[in-house]
Amino acid sequence: MTLTEKRLTILEENNKQQDKRLAENKSILDNHDQQMKVLIQMTEQIKNLSEKIEKIDNKLEEVK
Repeated sequence: MTLTEKRLTILEENNKQQDKRLAENKSILDNHDQQMKVLIQMTEQIKNLSEKIEKIDNKLEEVK
């Protein structure tokens, strides 16, 4: 009986540790998702800025 209780306690502790690790991994993935969203937005902004610079450059070439 004591051996069974000891094994059960060990299994419960392992379960708690796995739950904790799962929560940490979820947090890491959520942060990664947020970072990817920001990166995508920044990429779009850079793309738009590049297009605007290209237009300005073309207009400057016309003026010359």
